[in-house]
Amino acid sequence: MQPSERHSALDLRAGKRFSIEFYITMTVWIGTIFGSQFLVAHSDGGLKVFWALIPAIPALVGVAVIVRHVRRIDEYQRAILYKGFSVGFAVAMVSAISIGLLDAAGVTLPAGYFIVYAAGMTGWLIAGFVLGRRN
Repeated sequence: MQPSERHSALDLRAGKRFSIEFYITMTVWIGTIFGSQFLVAHSDGGLKVFWALIPAIPALVGVAVIVRHVRRIDEYQRAILYKGFSVGFAVAMVSAISIGLLDAAGVTLPAGYFIVYAAGMTGWLIAGFVLGRRN
């Protein structure tokens, strides 16, 4: 992508750097989820808790990647990002409430926590895309 009236070369570099760091972190996170689920199924006792919490490490790295990206970008890009976060957070909360209401009605969704996560991330992605194109 070339610099334009919307995005400076600095913005483009920051976005590319964030994309690379974030995608690597999320790939590692997904890998640790599958690995930890396998290890949880094949271990017992206190090790189950240890293996179950291993995916939290790349998730925390993901938080650091996002914080670093927020520090790199200008105010305009930060405003778009925060609006996207807001939409993603709202979508995640509505998903969590809906899953809780379904559970209260006796409908248990397997991996409901992941549905909340995926809904929030999808809301953030779509909102960021729409807001970035609109302005």
